[in-house]
Amino acid sequence: MKEPVLPWLRKKRLMELAFLMNRQNKLPIPVTGPLLDCFDLVITPQECGFLLRMGRRAQTRQELFTASGLDAASFETLLSSCLKKGLVWQTGKPGEHIRYILASILVGWFELQLCKGLETPEEQEFARRLNRMFESIRKINFTPVRQIMNFLVRRYTPPFQSVAPVDPEQRAPMRRRVMVNAPVKYEGTKIYTSEMVHRLIEQYGDENSIAAMHWFCRQWRKMAGEPCRLGVPSDVCIVVGGFGRNVA
Repeated sequence: MKEPVLPWLRKKRLMELAFLMNRQNKLPIPVTGPLLDCFDLVITPQECGFLLRMGRRAQTRQELFTASGLDAASFETLLSSCLKKGLVWQTGKPGEHIRYILASILVGWFELQLCKGLETPEEQEFARRLNRMFESIRKINFTPVRQIMNFLVRRYTPPFQSVAPVDPEQRAPMRRRVMVNAPVKYEGTKIYTSEMVHRLIEQYGDENSIAAMHWFCRQWRKMAGEPCRLGVPSDVCIVVGGFGRNVA
């Protein structure tokens, strides 16, 4: 497939949006041409302009409406589209004033773009463009860029944005134990008993804040023509809490 070529003004606006969304995450990803191709497929010029005006601050619906400069019907259509695409997230608990905030790219918008598992032609093309984007990132995996990226991952990636095996049977071979004699904080992580899990289900179920979604990596690879060789399903992720409203 021929690589898309973006007109310079469109590319400039999408690049501005990519850098803006990158600032929503503690660990940004490289802004490459293939990344902008992913943006170009999904984000319309009107949505791009709206998101740039929105900025990084969480805002109320009224604040967004005022900043949009649109009539009420056009604004609702635009906001609904951005929510559906995972470009804008809702924050706040039921009964409180809902605010809206610009999504990050990864972890963030990428996952919500494919979480419903619709497998439309557009989503399949999105998966193919993701392949090209990640391949472009692999090409810069050399010294000293690799060392800088490894440092940033260790320094800035919080627990909820990283994945590590917790089963002792999954330990890597030749692992050595190093005693550091210092306390270690596990911010953002916690082991729950079954009783606590039941309470969470009851609490967030009553708030309609539990959602099931497709596992991003598995769904992406499936639509890119490389499905899981074990034949396991992709709709296996469960979101508990307010963020679940962004998955629906």
